[in-house]
Amino acid sequence: MASQDSMLYMLRDAQLIALKQEPDKSDCLIRLCTLEDPKARPLCLSHKAWRAACENPAIRFESREQGDLLFLRYHASSHGQEGASQVVFAFSPGEIAIFCAAPQRFFGLLEELSREGGDWNVPRLLYHLLEVFIRHDSQRLDRLENRLEAMEDAVIEGKDHRDCVRSMIAMRRRLFALKRYYEQMADAFSGLLLNDSGLLEDGCAKYLRILTDRITRLHSRVMELQDYVTEIREAYQSQVDISLNRTMKFFTVITTIFLPLSLIAGWYGMNFDMPEYHLPFAYPALIGISLLVVGLTVFIFRKKKWF
Repeated sequence: MASQDSMLYMLRDAQLIALKQEPDKSDCLIRLCTLEDPKARPLCLSHKAWRAACENPAIRFESREQGDLLFLRYHASSHGQEGASQVVFAFSPGEIAIFCAAPQRFFGLLEELSREGGDWNVPRLLYHLLEVFIRHDSQRLDRLENRLEAMEDAVIEGKDHRDCVRSMIAMRRRLFALKRYYEQMADAFSGLLLNDSGLLEDGCAKYLRILTDRITRLHSRVMELQDYVTEIREAYQSQVDISLNRTMKFFTVITTIFLPLSLIAGWYGMNFDMPEYHLPFAYPALIGISLLVVGLTVFIFRKKKWF
């Protein structure tokens, strides 16, 4: 009997049918199982080998003597926990078994497909089952691109640099994780596409190529977004350099303006008995000369647009 932890579907006469118990005969059986079920495992693996395989979180394809295994997982934007996102497809003659920690998503998908009816076959059904892993990824990448555009505007407007740096580091890590995710997905699907064991029908190749092409395009877009992050980082560094140059220019102008006063102070600070010491208006005259020098320097700098 199928339970909440194990559910059966059957493809017969181009229809997807939900089952309550094991059929005597079927064209293709689709079995949903939880990873936590101690009795559930692919027939091509022993219990010990199955548990060891599930402990490896990498996305990969494995071809066994009695069946093929496709280890997939949802990326971090889809699920919060790495372990809960793992999904294993086991292909054996006449059966596709799906093992996952949270099978509710596949329960809902198969129920929806069975209600739709239509001319179902193994290639089309496999396409819908595997397409779940990249269904909304284009929209997710659109949102990431919008965030990068907002980040670029913040850099140009000179907002808080600390927030920009943190955002760029977080975005770079996320894109790197997506890049690795799509690379592993493409490798796994390529292995499944070879179909060395001959378990998949010929029509599956067309749908697997469609999925592989979509994954390749998603990977290319992630690479473009990584280049975009690099451009934003360079723009940020340019803004920092411009801000630093402005600060250095300001202090250089201030130092240059008061440099003549330093010369006058150093000149009259020498221990010599200068004749003008005894003139009654020597001190006011020196103040006036100092102010004149400052004013003349400011006038020259403003005329040359140095500040």
